[in-house]
Amino acid sequence: MQPDNPSDHQAQLRATEQINHDRARTMLARMRERTAAAAEAAEAANDFDAEVAEWTLRQRLRTMDDDAAGLFFGSIDGPEGEFYVGRRHIDDDEGDAYVVDWRAPVATPFYRATFADPFELDGRKRHTIEQYEVLAVFDERFDDPDQHGGGGVPDPLLAELGRSRTGEMRDIVATIQTEQDEIIRAPIEETIVVQGGPGTGKTAVGLHRAAFLMYEHREQLSREGVLVIGPNQRFLRYIAQVLPSLGEHAVTQLTVDGLADPRRFSASDDSNLAATVKGSVVMVDVLKALATDRIAARSVETPLGHRVLRVEEHVVREIIETALDRGGPLNRAREGVRQAIARVALERRHDRHPEERQRASELQTQLLASRPFNTVIDKIWPSQSNAQLLRQMYSRGPTRDRVATAWFSEAERSALTRPNAPRVDDEPWTSADLVLLTELEQLLNGGSGIYYGHIVVDEAQDLSAMALRMIGRRAHKGSATILGDLAQATTPAAQTSWEDTIMHLGVAAGRIAELTIGYRLPAALLEAASVLLPEAAPGIKPSTSVRAGGARPLVQTVEPAHLFGRAIDQAIDYARTSTTVAVLSAPQDTDELHRALTAQASEQLDIIVLAAVESKGLEFDSVVVVEPSRIAGGTAHGLRALYVAMTRAVQRVALVHAEPLPQALRDTPAA
Repeated sequence: MQPDNPSDHQAQLRATEQINHDRARTMLARMRERTAAAAEAAEAANDFDAEVAEWTLRQRLRTMDDDAAGLFFGSIDGPEGEFYVGRRHIDDDEGDAYVVDWRAPVATPFYRATFADPFELDGRKRHTIEQYEVLAVFDERFDDPDQHGGGGVPDPLLAELGRSRTGEMRDIVATIQTEQDEIIRAPIEETIVVQGGPGTGKTAVGLHRAAFLMYEHREQLSREGVLVIGPNQRFLRYIAQVLPSLGEHAVTQLTVDGLADPRRFSASDDSNLAATVKGSVVMVDVLKALATDRIAARSVETPLGHRVLRVEEHVVREIIETALDRGGPLNRAREGVRQAIARVALERRHDRHPEERQRASELQTQLLASRPFNTVIDKIWPSQSNAQLLRQMYSRGPTRDRVATAWFSEAERSALTRPNAPRVDDEPWTSADLVLLTELEQLLNGGSGIYYGHIVVDEAQDLSAMALRMIGRRAHKGSATILGDLAQATTPAAQTSWEDTIMHLGVAAGRIAELTIGYRLPAALLEAASVLLPEAAPGIKPSTSVRAGGARPLVQTVEPAHLFGRAIDQAIDYARTSTTVAVLSAPQDTDELHRALTAQASEQLDIIVLAAVESKGLEFDSVVVVEPSRIAGGTAHGLRALYVAMTRAVQRVALVHAEPLPQALRDTPAA
């Protein structure tokens, strides 16, 4: 039954839940005191086991901060009693659970229950808490027929969605929805590719899945580690506090460049054609051909003492073919060939001079250390580094001519050609080059030997096949969460199919999940951006927003001379009532917009200027999109960049233009 006076009922709920939240704070304080005392006792014990125990206890203390945003955000009332659900477990003084960790199995119904399927719950509460104060309690009674049909989006979710953005991503643990929770709690053995439109919560789902797996497989993942890969450092800073807010600190965050080689930095950019070629999966075979091109059998004649040792060319060829057929790293195979040729040469000598067999080990050591012998081995199988090999790919020469001509068109060969730097260390490697260097390192030496128990990859639609291969090699047992939206793919070697993505990763078991509900954008903004999809990304269904209504984009047509100034004026106007504002444009316009912002902003406002593609994965209260036609550039990739720009806002979008809008947007009414 619904209460006669909902206002009184809400006041009673708030008062009761405030007492219970204060009680939880007291319990957490006592847990913290007990843990601190145990850590001090372990420190005093002064032996190795005590040091390990102390370190463990200190780490546990880090997770026991008193969170002003609330020690719980909900509760469930079911067959096992009533439990509060929060970011961490809290025991009462008797050691019984008072607040259960959101990742615990008992908390699953909190996220999954609906009026159609209440998961045996009688009721569920959702709390809004700020600065330790319970502001609201949303009370759902599954055993109350009067509430049936009210199982839509809960009020706390709508409140969270409308909240101003701060420049850092927040966790969504209090508002995880059913389709998100099913992905978050998927088994660690699964690699899941998550396709989702703007604002569907892909990034949050990936990070919360990592947190869930770190809870479920604490020992394994504390040993093997968790890696989060993002498109750039700005994005990694944006998401940096999500996992720590959930009590998980032992996570590595890297860009693709950082994963490829943390000692090197991309020093130049590829043309679109060069990036496409370098990212293509055909490079697997090209690099194998490059690495083996100069391996050539020849007869061996080498002195050892006063005798000459000989091995015929056909025998050397058989040794090489056996080594290559066996597979494995080429430098290891080269050493095997060197040892085998030495062994055959010495066997021939021992057959003629049996009395020397007793010196076999000594003679082998001498031969393997012999400069003439190693010189001929270098001619048979040159020893090269990954960087030396890749330099050969880009500079004209016999090896380049043989390999490149077999695989690439004249235009592709031209795109790849560049002069070598004076030294290998001075090469202006691009991001695509860094990935190819890891592929060559794998071919030559077997890779880095650094693996992770689980990997989260965001904005994966923009990764090349070769980058995905590199990532797949680092995923221990193939456990990964791959996040992206094919409609936002803008790089030359971007993915066009998630099935291909799974294949490039090389994982044994992968499945594709789709997030269909948008939470960031009001419906009016999402619908306005989605008109780009039929041309930008045919076959991709637009997501639907839970945020009904909202204002459509504000369209302002200006004279070319006033374009940048008007865009900045609009951003300043938004910044007076918004916490975060972004001005998004084509890359060639960002410098001019920065100058206009410096000239026009007389006060410190939170306004950022970015190229549209640099805003992927980020969100702002308000966004000004400058000259949409220049962002679109008349290409599918450009239209996707425009789609990205138009879907970054939580509240408002303005389109400021002097040139005609792209055809799909021309029906958007002007201001």
